[in-house]
Amino acid sequence: IAAVWLVCFTALFFAPLEISGQHNLVRNGGFEDVDTCPYSLAQLHFASPWTGIGSPELFHSCSPSYLGTPMNYMGFQHPKSGNGYAGMNFAGFYNNTFVSHEYLQIKLLEILKADQHYCYRLFVSPTRNNLSRFVIDEFSVVLSDTAISWNTWTSSQPHNYCNYLPTHTCYTGFTTDTSMWYEVMGDFIARGGEQYLTIGYFKIATHSDIFWLESPNTPFNYAYYYIDDVSLWYCGPDTI
Repeated sequence: IAAVWLVCFTALFFAPLEISGQHNLVRNGGFEDVDTCPYSLAQLHFASPWTGIGSPELFHSCSPSYLGTPMNYMGFQHPKSGNGYAGMNFAGFYNNTFVSHEYLQIKLLEILKADQHYCYRLFVSPTRNNLSRFVIDEFSVVLSDTAISWNTWTSSQPHNYCNYLPTHTCYTGFTTDTSMWYEVMGDFIARGGEQYLTIGYFKIATHSDIFWLESPNTPFNYAYYYIDDVSLWYCGPDTI
């Protein structure tokens, strides 16, 4: 399957974003190695050492059809590579209010070194079904010293999201082709001490942040994406 390149650069950093020959600090970045074949929803943790914030899914060819690949209960997509990928929803939308996001989180193989230049890459593919009816226009990563979690408060509806300043955001535009894997890339200078990578959407969505693929047909709708082939690597030299 062809991939569409959506390359995002932090201002002033122009080192090549090439992983070939580099050491990937994300273990099991393609969600290939599973402790148990997923048999129910919200079992991302079977692809150790990945964990989820909220209830993201693991899809794998060893699973029943509704959690398998390429066909599953969320749609149809071949893995970008191998036999598995993750899935999570963004901007859960209930009765005209955005209520929650889900996240993928993993502990890196090495602690990041201060003032050094790192690059990341992942592939995303939107899905469309009875509830997944819109797409979002950005993806972000947070690199943190410790694992992060939802920040929750209550107003007219509960809002569940990770209120953290992203280490880097890739503004992709609205990725609407559900047959494609879109490549999301970026780079950053490490503060030092970071050892957890979290992928997601780190703010409350507004109506301007989404694009409807189809009109909503229930009180609850969301954007749902497959995620595959996550990588993060040192990409020096450490010069600006």
